[in-house]
Order: sequence, then C-alpha cells, then structure tokens
Amino acid sequence: MEKSSFTSEMTQKIIEYIRKNPIEMYWDYRDRFSIEQRQRILQSEDGFDELEQEIFENSSECIWELKKQFTEQIAQVFFSEEEIDRELLEEIEETFQEEYIIDLKMEEIIRKDDDIFFYDTGISITPDKEGLEKLIKVVGKEHENKAEELINDLFYEGSLCVAFKANVLDFRETEEYKFIHFRNAHLVIPDHSQGSGWDVSFPGLTLTLPFIKGNLYLDCAVKYSYTDDVCGLDWNWCEDTEFDLFKRTTTIVTPIGESFIQEYLEREEKLNETFRNGGCTPGDMRYNRHRDIYYLNEFPCGSHCPHCGTFWID
Repeated sequence: MEKSSFTSEMTQKIIEYIRKNPIEMYWDYRDRFSIEQRQRILQSEDGFDELEQEIFENSSECIWELKKQFTEQIAQVFFSEEEIDRELLEEIEETFQEEYIIDLKMEEIIRKDDDIFFYDTGISITPDKEGLEKLIKVVGKEHENKAEELINDLFYEGSLCVAFKANVLDFRETEEYKFIHFRNAHLVIPDHSQGSGWDVSFPGLTLTLPFIKGNLYLDCAVKYSYTDDVCGLDWNWCEDTEFDLFKRTTTIVTPIGESFIQEYLEREEKLNETFRNGGCTPGDMRYNRHRDIYYLNEFPCGSHCPHCGTFWID
C-alpha cells in the first residue's frame, strides 16, 4: 500500500483520535510503589519524572504490546475489515507511532494510599524542665497542660515534629510555597535511633512554619518508624492534623531550627543500596539489611550476621 493512501483529512482524524485516547498502562489492583520510591518522589522535584522513566524502560515489552493493540484499534475504527491487513497495520504504526501517548497511570497508583508525614521543626526537646519551657514557647501557655503531657511521657531527647496524613503528590511542584500552616496540630517527638518517642494531639493549636521541603519526610522511610516499629499505631492516629501550603502569610510565623533528617535519610539510602547490591554494612543494626542471621546461644548470647560481623546482643 502506498503512503498516499492516507489523505490529509484521514491523517488529521487519526491524530485527533490518538490524542483523545492515550494508551494506558495496566496495573494490578494490589500494585503499590515502595516506601523508597515514594520517598524519592518526595525528596526530589525530579523524583516523579525519574521514576516514571525507570518504569517506562523496565516495561518496554509490555508497552510494545500495548502499542501493537492500539494500532489494531486504530485500524478497526477507521478502516473496514476487508481493508485491514498486515501491510496496513505496519503503515499505521510507521506513520503515527511518534504521536502515541503512553499514560503509565502512576498518579492513580500513588493516590491509592496516603502516608504518615513528619514535618521536622529542628527544635530539640529534652524530657526535662528546660524541654518543657522550650515546647511551651512553641505551643503557647494555653496549651501548657498538653505540653506537660508530652514531656512527662518522653524518655529521650528528640526533634519536635508535626505529624499528619497526606499523599506524596501533595508536595509536587511546591518550589513557590514558603509557609506550611497546621491546624489541630498533632505533635510528636520521635527518637528514630533508640526506637522511642511520644505524641500528643493539640486540639485548637495552629502553627505557621517556614516551609522547607528538606524538613519533610515519611515516617515509614526511617529506621524505627514511630508509627510502625515503635508504637504499632493505626494509620489514622494523626488524621486530626490539617495542613495548607502558602506562598505568603499574614499570621505569626514560628521560628524553626536546622533539621538533620535529610542527612539521616541519605545515610539510610546508602545502607539500602549496599543491601540491594548484595552486601551489608558492619554496625548497621537494622535486621532486614542483613542476610543469613543466626542466633548463638552462648555468652554473650545474641544474633550474628556471618557476612559483616554485626552482632545484636540480648
């Protein structure tokens, strides 16, 4: 068949059809993105696009099949059954494949689940009178009783965070936003190193803080996640917190300190990468980043990693 078989009118109609009918990626209803993938989307403005490109490259066989099916679909829409043959399908693909739109449906998958977010104020709180005074400066005298409740059940020093539920897509393309505003703030002081901490809901507490994306992280992305590892909480435990992002504000802004959470997450990612590459790191106390751990019932009793020598004493 000669290429001239597609008139300019037919060509335009097919292009319009293609643009109105993007090729959609198939996902299983159980599919989810991993914690590491969601954290990447959150940490980097390019994280979503980079992940999309990875999925596209890793799904080349599936995408090729989808394109083939779409070519057949175009043929069935614009040509009679008698006109459709292999030569026509090849010509459609050759002529229009650059126009094909692939929708990986990533946002649909990500929107399935919200996460527990911590916004780190960088304000270090100790379980003593000094820590209480520092906390009251943040929440105000009217919330002194709640502040005492939080301090009284705290065992170790930690950085004051606001806990809330959201979706990683809520924080895409947020470069222009300068402030984050919380209502009914649920405060938590986690200790991700020791595996402890405490949280208290502060009904009526509003906080307006400078919005620094590097202070924001997924609780489930860190060692000793407060929600899962430390407390085993239901994932609705901090849904009372409401938040908004603003480019400007007329309310009083609470000063915050320097957060070290990104340095911590970068160290964690290096440990994760070592494990993904088949190794492990001496001194890494996270069980799930070691292989073939065995228990030695001799003094000092404990678990051993035979590969790097890490030892967990009872």
